[in-house]
Amino acid sequence: MNLPEIPGLQCIALLNRGSSLITWKAIQESLQREVDVRIVEPDMLPEQREQILKISRLVARLAHPNLAQVIDIVSNASITYVLTEHVEGATLAEMVAGTGPLKASQALRIAEQLAEALQYAWAEAQLVVRNLKPQNIRVNAQGVLKLSEFTLAVQIVEGRNPVASDGGHIVGTPHFIAPEQARGDSAIDTRADMYAFGAVLYFLVTGVSPFEGRDHYDILQQQLTGQIPHPRTINDQLPTGLCHLLCRLMMKAPGERPATWTAVLNKIHRLQKNQDIVNPPASHAGSTIAPFAGASRMRRRPVAVSGASASTPAARPASPPRSRLRPVLWFLLLIWFVVLGNSRLDNPLGLPPSLLIALPLPGLSTALEELKPQPETVPPPSAPEPTATPAESPSPAAHPSTPGLADPAAPDHSPSATPSGDATGLAAEPLRTLADLLRNEDIAGAIAYSEKLVRSATDSRYREMHAALQRLPSSNPLVEHALRGLIGKEIVIRYMGNERRIIPTAIQQGEIEAAFIAADGSSRPVVLSIDKIDPAERLRLLPPAQTAEDHVIHCILALQAGNASHLAAHQGAAGALAPVFAPQAAGQ
Repeated sequence: MNLPEIPGLQCIALLNRGSSLITWKAIQESLQREVDVRIVEPDMLPEQREQILKISRLVARLAHPNLAQVIDIVSNASITYVLTEHVEGATLAEMVAGTGPLKASQALRIAEQLAEALQYAWAEAQLVVRNLKPQNIRVNAQGVLKLSEFTLAVQIVEGRNPVASDGGHIVGTPHFIAPEQARGDSAIDTRADMYAFGAVLYFLVTGVSPFEGRDHYDILQQQLTGQIPHPRTINDQLPTGLCHLLCRLMMKAPGERPATWTAVLNKIHRLQKNQDIVNPPASHAGSTIAPFAGASRMRRRPVAVSGASASTPAARPASPPRSRLRPVLWFLLLIWFVVLGNSRLDNPLGLPPSLLIALPLPGLSTALEELKPQPETVPPPSAPEPTATPAESPSPAAHPSTPGLADPAAPDHSPSATPSGDATGLAAEPLRTLADLLRNEDIAGAIAYSEKLVRSATDSRYREMHAALQRLPSSNPLVEHALRGLIGKEIVIRYMGNERRIIPTAIQQGEIEAAFIAADGSSRPVVLSIDKIDPAERLRLLPPAQTAEDHVIHCILALQAGNASHLAAHQGAAGALAPVFAPQAAGQ
């Protein structure tokens, strides 16, 4: 990418490229100092551009050692940019990537500085950052934390909707946003940053982002109702008090989080002095932090007592030493296997019939045959579709392609309540509902629905479907893999219904960083979300399927694209989920 030419500035390196701003490291020629130049995308909506400039002016009036200084704001017909202090140092994400999870003492020092910056920004300007994440926070060589990213920040003013400029979109990084942000609530305040602060601290001490490995839609749903592992499940060296603080910070209801940043800092200071925190949470039920699953397995230290007390239980009779019992148990087990083997091999030892054991076991050759792995085959597109037997009722009409979330508890979705079925004998209505959910890539909804099927139906195939859905990944990684092979090449893709000529430069976190080629041959940087590429285009980009999960992803995108032949080619190899993509269920 060509370096931008800005009078008085010498851009020397690209630091970050987002959907709203492109940040360059530059030399301010008049003072010969390093600065950051945050260039606003030229095609941004006017109200969004004005919101960024408004917040930048607000931050420019703040002075705190942990807030990067805003130096200047320039907006004219040709370019709009914000000039800020350059922070030379690793981001929190880079620190954890380099050394692994931080020690509790180091994480608390960082958390203290971040909490002080957020307390100051809220007290002085009623500022809510809304996009706290490890990638946006740096620590310089002197150990001083600097918060410099305010692109999505809003000022809370009574009587105004703080999210009006978002255009109804959910903003922020899904791993680190509060439940009220995930819902799109307009009633937010600094407690939304408190939740994100807790998520960042959780990442520092565990090395794991909340709900890591899930797709963005699923993460937003999990922020509302899901839980993440207790931090001591991942890092058993963490103090209990620190875990209590994380649980309180990440309560799903804002009213159950600490009331002020002063309260948060008081708890951090107590932890730094190895003191217990006041008011630990009574329950994890309302928190994103799950209870500590390993508590019952922890060894307790024996307590020495000088004498018996009134509460001392009566002594139990001594049990025989294990060393005496073990040979006897092994001998009895050996006799059992001898008798069992003799009975299975038609009594070669000539034991009396009273000692023979009759077991209805399959023949050895049959058992071995059943253990052989069965090859997965992909039926050709021209393979005839299974037809219903005379006893089956005609398949009902297909559901619309974009249904709402079906209610698994409704009587007509119960396997026993729907007489019609497919050639496998499974009820048709549940299969259609699962197909509709997967057509919308609502994997979380499909898992929840299949769980109810498992509870209400006796057919073990629903259990197999439920297990397969839990293993099912997002389609994005497969598409990302294909796109990485196209980096540096000019390609044409259909994106949100329009053809775009782009040259991909990087693929990361579900996004394509690329140069967009305009009709006149000029180019500009863009960031495209992979999940907004048209389904037919993503289907074309998918590599050949290798596993049953790969075939399922091919089927899902074929459903979205309306490609019946592609669906038929992969349906038979989709493992336990193959019935979901049969023509009667998928509506093809």
